[in-house]
This record gives sequence, structure tokens and C-alpha cells, in this order.
Amino acid sequence: EEKLVAIWQELLGIDRIGIHDNFFELGGHSLLIIKLKVQIIENFHIDIGIKDLYGFSRIEELSTYINSLKKGEDFNLSEYEVYSL
Repeated sequence: EEKLVAIWQELLGIDRIGIHDNFFELGGHSLLIIKLKVQIIENFHIDIGIKDLYGFSRIEELSTYINSLKKGEDFNLSEYEVYSL
């Protein structure tokens, strides 16, 4: 979560971001999602779909999803509110 916070702070240019803040409500958009994807690949060594980044728009849920992918676990999407555009 801490690493994701740092990435979001850099991408969005915001000093204080909480794990429950919504990427899009903070000013995130499609071009920043692509940059976020690159940062996740570089920092976590895992490829994540753009659709997943739209769906997991809060650090808490994105972190849980990334951890589940790294462990090879199935992820129950129904436990999370999915951001819809």
C-alpha cells in the first residue's frame, strides 16, 4: 500500500493520499492509468490489465488484488465496489 501511495502521489501531484481515496476522484484519467500500469510492472513485476486498474480505483483494493496475483490466488471481485465510468 505504501508503494502504491507513493506512485499515486507522483502521478497525480498530490502530497497526501489515503488508501481509501479514489484515483478518478483525485483527478486520475486514462493517460495516467497507462502510466500507473507501467509503474506497477516496474515496481511489482506483475502485469495488470487496464480494465483491472479502472475496477480497482482505491489503493486498498488495488493492493489486495496485486497481492493475490503475486500469490497466484483467485480474487473475489464481488467483495469490492467496482468503479464504473
